[in-house]
Amino acid sequence: MKKTTFLSILLSLLLVGCATQQELYQWGEYEQALYKQQSSPEEFKVYVESLQRTIEAGGKPVAPGIYAELGSAYLQAGDVEQAIHWYGVERDTWPESKALMTALITNLERRLPSNSASEEPTNAMD
Repeated sequence: MKKTTFLSILLSLLLVGCATQQELYQWGEYEQALYKQQSSPEEFKVYVESLQRTIEAGGKPVAPGIYAELGSAYLQAGDVEQAIHWYGVERDTWPESKALMTALITNLERRLPSNSASEEPTNAMD
């Protein structure tokens, strides 16, 4: 009797351990879009749009690094103001990234002409 109870408890624990875990964060199509963009650089605009859809999806919090990834995409496209904006969102959303994002923002602000640091970011992807 004890052996049967022990085996049923053990089986129950194994089944609970194999249960599907739900993701904590909104990742959207990030992995697929990143792979596609890395293998086909001409898909850059599609990649940026995918990041934007992930951010706008709602429901769960946006995964750590997604805002910074979008900022890096804008930086790669030459839009420093948008990069600074999204690095700031990453810094404000994820305190763990504060030191790195602040350093990136500071370095990028040095690249801007003195009057455009206070202007609204533009969208270089349009």
